Amino acid sequence: MGKQISRSITVPFLTILFVTLSLLAWSLAIDLTDFAPVFLVPLSVIFYRSVYRLQLDTWIAHYELIVKKDSNLYNLINGKLRAHLSALILTLSSIPVVAWFFVTAPGSLYSALCAIIVIACTSFFTIKRSLDKHINEPFATKYAVYFATLIGAVLSFLILWWYAWAIDLHDAKYQLVDLVGAVQLGKSAIPNPNSIFAPLFTIPFVLEAIKLWSVVQLKDYSNLAFLLSLEAALVGLLISKLCVIVTYFVDQVLLGTVYYE
Repeated sequence: MGKQISRSITVPFLTILFVTLSLLAWSLAIDLTDFAPVFLVPLSVIFYRSVYRLQLDTWIAHYELIVKKDSNLYNLINGKLRAHLSALILTLSSIPVVAWFFVTAPGSLYSALCAIIVIACTSFFTIKRSLDKHINEPFATKYAVYFATLIGAVLSFLILWWYAWAIDLHDAKYQLVDLVGAVQLGKSAIPNPNSIFAPLFTIPFVLEAIKLWSVVQLKDYSNLAFLLSLEAALVGLLISKLCVIVTYFVDQVLLGTVYYE
């Protein structure tokens, strides 16, 4: 019982510490050095390999229910290629977006981002421990990932959407410029403009500035402004998914059951 309580504290704590420090280190280093992406490598590798393992375990469980082990078809398809493709797509769509968001997020939003990370990590661990009593693996983990991501995504969407909707309360500069001025604000916000990565940041920073400017201009048209703020749902989903997957990895490390083929 004591060991279980210890893990229930240790796993979320280690996950929160690792994710937060990785993203903060990246967001601070991008202003100083071209080697800032190095801080994202461990997070990316852990995320990729964990998604791969989750995808493969679930596929194998379904496959063994359908195909008999003594059949000639059993070894025909092993599911590894599918798992690698799924992991690659999810990693390439998650890590860059979350990393970019941490670079552009103002300091006033960092406490909310940390709260999102805490909610996602603790939700997964709590749900996983409950499902383990009733559901076999790998389905207990699959559903724990799904429900914890959903909880984190909903709560983070509400936080991030409110922030985007209330942008004029803390960033009045978008009220004072036209579209061209918003583009210039976006370009001026690019961190370390002499960096080799500066050209890569131009488009996302300009698009972000145009979005913020549009939200402010469309305050009187609530439906249109609401649609422009919906990117918060995507960001919230990706941050939650990232945290849940890393929590799964840390849990497996402490259990000593991490393995990859």
